[in-house]
Amino acid sequence: MTNIPGSGKMLGSLDLSSEISDITNALGGIYRFYRYNHVHFKIPPFINNGQVSGDNYVMACTYIPADAGTNLPTNIADIEGTNVGLFSASVLAFQHFTVKRSTLKSQNYKWWTTPAGTGGTDEDIQGTFVFVTNDSLTGVQSLRFFCEIDLEVEFKTLLDPALL
Repeated sequence: MTNIPGSGKMLGSLDLSSEISDITNALGGIYRFYRYNHVHFKIPPFINNGQVSGDNYVMACTYIPADAGTNLPTNIADIEGTNVGLFSASVLAFQHFTVKRSTLKSQNYKWWTTPAGTGGTDEDIQGTFVFVTNDSLTGVQSLRFFCEIDLEVEFKTLLDPALL
């Protein structure tokens, strides 16, 4: 995540595509279409590195479906909808965020193309995860955090029928 100029907020995003992991990227080179049916984030406790104001560091995450437009939230207050996670640095246990199966399957497209299947179109990304923090990171230019992501993905239509 990187600093939003003129603030202490951080903003980052992660595209939900066939290139999200090594294994899905490899399968994306074999198949033409993919779709995610389940996505679950497990975020370990994180430290308030660089916090100077004494406020609690809070991070929010939301899933923006591909057919929802390109206006991504830049403030916690801008995040809306039913797929939202709010994480606090004061929690010393794993925190979880799951995108509902109904959300993942209710978009305009039922399948998305792998880059190997098309060479790159706007139909390659199923959606975007947006991460944004509150204003407690004054003076910090970038922030990295680690998490586990459990994915359930389907692929269909082999690019080369000789692979059957």
